[in-house]
Amino acid sequence: MNPRLLILKLILLTAAAFALFSADFMSFELSQPLRTTAGLVLLAAFLVAAVTAYLLQNLRGRGWRLGIALFLAFYSLNTVLVAVEAYYLSDVLPLPLALRLLVNGAIAAGLFTLASLWIFGRLQEGTETGIPPFWLGMSWFRWVIGLLLCAFCWVVLFIIVGSLVFRPLALALAPVEAPVYFASFDALAETQGPQILVFQAVRGAIWALLTLPLLRLLKGDWRKVGVQLGLAFAVWMGVNLLYPSGLSVRIQTAHFVEVALENFLYGLLLAWFFAPRAEKVV
Repeated sequence: MNPRLLILKLILLTAAAFALFSADFMSFELSQPLRTTAGLVLLAAFLVAAVTAYLLQNLRGRGWRLGIALFLAFYSLNTVLVAVEAYYLSDVLPLPLALRLLVNGAIAAGLFTLASLWIFGRLQEGTETGIPPFWLGMSWFRWVIGLLLCAFCWVVLFIIVGSLVFRPLALALAPVEAPVYFASFDALAETQGPQILVFQAVRGAIWALLTLPLLRLLKGDWRKVGVQLGLAFAVWMGVNLLYPSGLSVRIQTAHFVEVALENFLYGLLLAWFFAPRAEKVV
């Protein structure tokens, strides 16, 4: 694609993302926060648009097939997998607010998907060869083993990256605030530790299921697919940590690095296990 045309499309998609991320479909009363964080919303919109544009250059398919895969992946990462943490963070994200967030996110994700396909000329149906079968040519046994393995690996990433990346970085950035913040989560872990780990395992399996349709359409060998998927995971979920949340900027920065890293690694893991080996080179 011509570089100037690509830049123009990226600007249009960024504008669409900014408008949708700013929209208050479910009366969240977000207008006041938006006025003070418009720059961060614009940054989030640009990052999401840039990653989406990159993916669309490497995705097979058109029309509804591509649209459903893109919607499922974006909605699950940007909204669903964040909102479901209300399960054990109800003091931070009450259930009624989480439900409204799910509806608001679904509307925004649906419109963003349509805008992405329209801007990049992928909205119309068409025929395309080389798309792997829905089940990626794997037996049901390998599917079950794969999802269980992914669920386990996500829990391992959740623990290791949190312990070896988030905590040291948070202490370095916020030596006074970090111990107080850790204490609140350590208390939660003491009372709900096993439930949190089981929840994260289920979350990891659902995450894999909802993003595999997108993985199936990505071109390249498992390494290239892994980088593309990892970037999407890191950015589509990570941008939520650009918005003010009541945490200090330094603690939130450490969380952003943690989420981006563990999500990128999880994308590589899914590609390593599920990317069709027979379709490596396109």
